[in-house]
Amino acid sequence: MIVFACSMIGILKSNTIINRVVILKQVVLMVEKIQLYIRYNHIKTKDLIYNLSKMKEFSKLNFLSYCVKNMEKGISFSISWKLSIDNFIGEIEEDDKKIIIGLSTIIGKSDVLGQLNELESFKKIIMHNLKESEEISKKKAMLYPSCGFLLGLFVVIFFI
Repeated sequence: MIVFACSMIGILKSNTIINRVVILKQVVLMVEKIQLYIRYNHIKTKDLIYNLSKMKEFSKLNFLSYCVKNMEKGISFSISWKLSIDNFIGEIEEDDKKIIIGLSTIIGKSDVLGQLNELESFKKIIMHNLKESEEISKKKAMLYPSCGFLLGLFVVIFFI
């Protein structure tokens, strides 16, 4: 039982690392979609976020649907976005949250060209975090379950 519990803790920690990679990949894809919407559709911010929240490729970004719900209540986009990210329950670090919150200062705040340039800079920052998290994932994703199992085994042997 102890070995199983320690192994599960290791697996959960490993899943957290892997999910961070998946979430950051989806954020990069989301930024690319936003760029396309801004460049070609000249869509309103509320409609943009609504469309993004309905896309299956953003399944891990549940903050999008929370943002839409807040905006439907009459809360402005920037406040809705910040509240949604702050309440985002997922495998994402505080630094990532702060960066993603920064999108609220870009979308709908300037002309099309200005937004596209700022989104490109934003995407580079997220890509940097994504590469870091992929490196961490490669190094530690398999390590945590093994360490959990070994720790559990050590505890069992110690008490025998």
